[in-house]
Amino acid sequence: MSHPIKRNPWEAVLTGVRIAGTWLLIIGWIFIVAFGTGMALSATRRVLGWALLLTAGVIAVLTVNRWARMLPAILGLGILNTTIGVWKGLYGDGRSQKLPATTGLIILFLLLGCSALALTLQSRTLTVVDRIALFGFLACQVYAVATFPSLLGFTLMFCSLAIAWGNDLVLRKKSPRCPPSR
Repeated sequence: MSHPIKRNPWEAVLTGVRIAGTWLLIIGWIFIVAFGTGMALSATRRVLGWALLLTAGVIAVLTVNRWARMLPAILGLGILNTTIGVWKGLYGDGRSQKLPATTGLIILFLLLGCSALALTLQSRTLTVVDRIALFGFLACQVYAVATFPSLLGFTLMFCSLAIAWGNDLVLRKKSPRCPPSR
């Protein structure tokens, strides 16, 4: 009969605190982006909004190795939300915000493509081009949310990840020693 590994109770507590702290930081970052976007688009607090977005951008650049690995899961939530929006023909919490079926389907396919391209980031070390492309992806995502249901932001999100994928493809062809992406 096998015995479970005995852990110090304090180790379990510290692990739980770290996980909870990480989630609180993620939620805090999302609030910074949301409030920053809202303020940047308003007429009265533009400077404060852009300062919040700049702060969120710096945080994103410094933590890119962590969130790039979670990007397919984050995009999965967007895919689920868009699927529901296409099904209902609405977006947001109001019944007056109509989502045209064609626009919704295009956004859905762009998000599916983004998720497929983001999967390639999980299996390799990020390069400078990857980091720049991911920062561009975030900027385009903020634009896509701010101008929803415009297709431009979602198309640019896809293009940003395609640049990272294309760069990896070129580097792997030049150097056969590089391990292939999954």
